[in-house]
Amino acid sequence: MAGGLSTGWIEWDGERFEFENAPSYSEKNWGGGFPRKWYWIQCNAFSGISGEVALTAAGGLRKIGLGDTYESPSLIGVHHEGKFYEFVPWTGTVSWDIAPWGHWRMSGENKNHLVEIEATTKEPGTALRAPTMEAGLVPACKDTCYGDLKLQMWEKKYDGSKGKVCIHG
Repeated sequence: MAGGLSTGWIEWDGERFEFENAPSYSEKNWGGGFPRKWYWIQCNAFSGISGEVALTAAGGLRKIGLGDTYESPSLIGVHHEGKFYEFVPWTGTVSWDIAPWGHWRMSGENKNHLVEIEATTKEPGTALRAPTMEAGLVPACKDTCYGDLKLQMWEKKYDGSKGKVCIHG
């Protein structure tokens, strides 16, 4: 949901917080299809980038069917100034180097563009409950809204190398 806005209220610890046209995010309930391991990067506020921009980058290890077969899908999606740039394995390449916590690096390539992402945090993160095959819903991951993210995207030259800078922030 790139550029989504929400209006409403949230009650937390007995206090009501109202908001109007606030940047927002939503996702689906994966149920039993929740990945065994995963990473997710979401950002829509970048210094140094003009115009609207939103980034979603994700990947993980998920079970296929009823057997013991797993796949490791990934994607990078960039919305910039009304255009969507998709980096997925079936139309290009996506690679990643993900630490257990604090450092995430991804890159992608499609027919016309190259993208690189580097996200870091020094925060310890907040434990979140997530569904697991072994123990059900338990603290199984961490999340933070505090970190730094570098996003760079280039037009691809005829030889596959980096050309004109499209996004740098």
